[in-house]
Amino acid sequence: MKKQILAVLLILTLLFALSSTVMAADQRVFDYSEVIPAGSELLLEETIASLREETGLDWVILTIDDAMGNSSRAVADSFYLANEFGVGADYSGALFLIDFDNQEIYISTCGKGIDYITDSRCEAIFDKCFDQVANGEYTSAAMTFLEEGERYVSMGVPKDHYYVDEETGEVTQYRGPMSIGMIIAFAIASAVIALVFRFGVSRGYSIKGSAYVYPFMNKSNLALVGKNDIFQNKFVSTRRIPRANNNGGGGGGFSSGGGGGSHVHLSGGRSFGGGGRKF
Repeated sequence: MKKQILAVLLILTLLFALSSTVMAADQRVFDYSEVIPAGSELLLEETIASLREETGLDWVILTIDDAMGNSSRAVADSFYLANEFGVGADYSGALFLIDFDNQEIYISTCGKGIDYITDSRCEAIFDKCFDQVANGEYTSAAMTFLEEGERYVSMGVPKDHYYVDEETGEVTQYRGPMSIGMIIAFAIASAVIALVFRFGVSRGYSIKGSAYVYPFMNKSNLALVGKNDIFQNKFVSTRRIPRANNNGGGGGGFSSGGGGGSHVHLSGGRSFGGGGRKF
């Protein structure tokens, strides 16, 4: 009897250890500043778990007191990289940082998170959660980030979306994935064009009757003319879109209407977007 009881206790202990490991692996709220109550942390974790299933993006909340001499951007990007957050091969997701050392709120985006949460949308989120942070309502600020992030994902990628490389200033237009309907339409169109081309070529070469000899000597001529290549002028135009400094943040200076582009930068070999605002 005692052996059976010990066996049951051992199984329960193992199950508890496994569940604790799973919970730690799924943790997405890291309140190192201890400004979010335990009950609120649990609510945020549950909200994030639901959003990950709904949006196909990862969502992380982080608070710190000591940035160890680093910028908010460096902290946010490095934390995202080190913990291997993100969904899919492009590590899609977004991290919301409250940095009490640098006195800045910062949003770091990766993968599809860059497309959904553009510079202007970052600024719009800051507009809604800035007073909450200033008033010490940190749970509300984190929830605002999650709710607004969900709303922007449901709105989809802006039609005029583009990327701006912060280092070179190069602008690249966003090209979204093709829908199944478009793929089918292109496949049908390609097949029709191929059939028409094949029919035309076959008909052109299927000459009935005796063998046909083209009178090339009578119907062709050769003329040699001089040719000079003269280099006239070469015009190269470039443009750089500066990143506006708005309240110490990095929102890109776009309006909060939900469109526009995303400034991107490399961190740890991966491309990140986002921005911040001082408080």
